[in-house]
Amino acid sequence: MAGFISKYANNLAQMTQPRFDHQLFWKAASVRGFLMPHYKEYMAEARDRIFYLFYTGKLKVATVSRHTINTRRCRISSQWSELWQSSCEISSNMVSAYTQWVVRMTQNSENTLKVAQQAFEHLTHGMATGEWEALLDMLTEDFTLWFPMAKFHGLNVGKERAREFFEYVSESFSPGLKLTGLDRVTSNETTAVFEFRDEGLLFGQPYRNRVAVSFDVREDKICGYREYFGSDGKSY
Repeated sequence: MAGFISKYANNLAQMTQPRFDHQLFWKAASVRGFLMPHYKEYMAEARDRIFYLFYTGKLKVATVSRHTINTRRCRISSQWSELWQSSCEISSNMVSAYTQWVVRMTQNSENTLKVAQQAFEHLTHGMATGEWEALLDMLTEDFTLWFPMAKFHGLNVGKERAREFFEYVSESFSPGLKLTGLDRVTSNETTAVFEFRDEGLLFGQPYRNRVAVSFDVREDKICGYREYFGSDGKSY
């Protein structure tokens, strides 16, 4: 065995007392040889002792046959091959699982957008005509609705509460609201958001607004609705 000692790379310091590593060296389980000349006075004695042990048969050199070496190489090669195969199988399974996840998420996103678009069509139809049954049929029993103001401010729960809300919209905006522009649609696996502009009369006064509505989709139903708006002209 040979090792590098950092002290060899620097200028040797003057020592006024024995180094601890000198004491530790002699406590080692065995000493195989001397690499550096620090203990040259012991080299001859150590050499003669090793030769004596060797020639008297008390010290034997371990040898490994070429057959044994080749056998070990084959075993190691086989183990690496098995490890590599297992790694490839794990990687393949991970890729397969990820691909299936992407496909599933894509399908969910497409279904979410399709259901939300249908709900949005029913919403704009109800806004214009006061006919809300088609939209109400798409709502789940645990449907939630969030609205930012008036008597429906905050969270509202249930289909009956939703019916009251949409009837309130028709009463407030008689004879109806007209969709004047759909600015953008954003969706993911569970939610779709529609940003649009509308105009009409609010309690008989001119009204024009920008609105964002969010639909939460569960299978082929709407389970959540949130509405946000800001003035785009004279509005409440």
